Amino acid sequence: MERVDSVVTGEAEGIWSQVLEDARNGSLKRRYDGGLAEISDVPSARHDLLATAIRILREYERGVIFRLGRVIKTKGPGFIILIPIIDKMVKVSLRLVTMDVPPQDVIHEIMSL
Repeated sequence: MERVDSVVTGEAEGIWSQVLEDARNGSLKRRYDGGLAEISDVPSARHDLLATAIRILREYERGVIFRLGRVIKTKGPGFIILIPIIDKMVKVSLRLVTMDVPPQDVIHEIMSL
């Protein structure tokens, strides 16, 4: 403990006020023991944020990355990692769309006039 004044082990929330009071009085102990935390009090991990950060683009898709509403760059196919809440990606398909074109009977009628 060459570079620290004091160490807190375990759950520090319960003894934080005591550590601050000792620091104000200039009587810090070398070690404070906070004990073990109850598992029911520990917040669960935010796996939903991780799911929003990962995108996969197929070979025929490209992604346009927006950061806070401004275009940052375009990404090609593959594995894309975004910053949750800040980044947004819009997928653009490069596939060709074929459509049936109706016969141009009207043009023939106009041309024959």
